[in-house]
Amino acid sequence: MFFQKIDEMISSWMLNIHGSSIFNYLMKIFSILGEGGLIWIVFLLVILIFVVVKKRKVPVVLLAGAVVLLMGWLFNDFCLKLLIQRVRPYRNETVFGDSFISFMNSIHYSYPSGYSFPSGHSFSGFNAATSITLYKKKLGFIAYPLAFIIAFSRIFLGAHYFSDVLIGSFLGVCFSFLGYFIGNKIFKIKKISESKYATR
Repeated sequence: MFFQKIDEMISSWMLNIHGSSIFNYLMKIFSILGEGGLIWIVFLLVILIFVVVKKRKVPVVLLAGAVVLLMGWLFNDFCLKLLIQRVRPYRNETVFGDSFISFMNSIHYSYPSGYSFPSGHSFSGFNAATSITLYKKKLGFIAYPLAFIIAFSRIFLGAHYFSDVLIGSFLGVCFSFLGYFIGNKIFKIKKISESKYATR
């Protein structure tokens, strides 16, 4: 109950900072970019293609991270959400009335379906950002800010509570390290490590 109150306070504060139409629409765009992990799939594909074309090798660690991203997304959206069944903020009319719904209508943002906890956008964002950073540190300066903005947009729009985003981000990072660990283990297999077609 305590954490629910904190979440509601933060969401109420978000309602108070709705204002600039440009900023509102920017948050909508970032949120849409995170739908289904679309931006991260493109990001990972670009890196994979670049590495394969330049080095003519497949980055095993990054590939394992992409596989774990898919596994984690399934766990997040089809296990945890269905198990916990937390109602999204915009549907919490007892606390927020129709404030979030009116806001979504004003920016022509489609109501997100499904349950709230944990945030799938935050999971995929921080999972991919961590995997990308573990592979190439410099890319983290692009990936992490993008993941943070997308996660913030979910709270701003009323699609998620703060704790949904926090736990989703944490799980994303954990699954990313799992992918990195598995990738390193796979690469240590003699046939793969000595192959001219694979790189760590």
